[in-house]
Formats: sequence, C-alpha cells, structure tokens
Amino acid sequence: MTSLGWAGEVRVGGTEPGAAEPRPPWPGGAAWVDGRYRPIEEAKISVLDLGVTRLDCTYDVVHVWRGRFYRLDGRLDRFAASMARLRLDPGYSRAEIEAILHGCVPGR
Repeated sequence: MTSLGWAGEVRVGGTEPGAAEPRPPWPGGAAWVDGRYRPIEEAKISVLDLGVTRLDCTYDVVHVWRGRFYRLDGRLDRFAASMARLRLDPGYSRAEIEAILHGCVPGR
C-alpha cells in the first residue's frame, strides 16, 4: 500500500524516517510518500492501491500551530488503535512515525 503522510509501507533508497535530507521549503506542505518526503502537491495514491480498492485504510490528522504539534501523543494513540482494529501494519514503529511527522513540519 502506498500511503500519504506517515503510514507508507515502502522505504526507498535507504531513507530513514525523519532523517535530515536536503529539501526545499514547501510552503504548501510536505508529505511522506513511498519512503521519502515530497511536496504535498506531488502526494498521490494510485487508484489501484488496496486502501482505495478494498477500503483497507485509516487516517488521522495532526494539528500544528506555530511549528509545534498539538496533542500529538493522543493522535498517535488514536491512529494506532484504528490500525489495530483494522489489523493493519503501518510498516513503521511509533517512534518512526513521530520522526516522519516532525520531518514534515518546517523548522523541526
């Protein structure tokens, strides 16, 4: 499954979640897709993705205010519970997911 944000399963080129990598500032936002950061405008999911064709997906939204996450632990708890209920594996540990999220926020 190819996923946006922090629930992707495929790692490309050995990029580790949250690892510093050269990237331009993306005023429209950043996404974690197929194991790397990219501008939100380039974030896409195939219509053949199992999350689309079989509705095998869940998502959550994390809020950022002035460069800081709002209640991140609660959001990660809820996301983990949703994944467990659907018996889905995001392919990353909770710490890796948190690192990916921090990598999506400018100045983090």
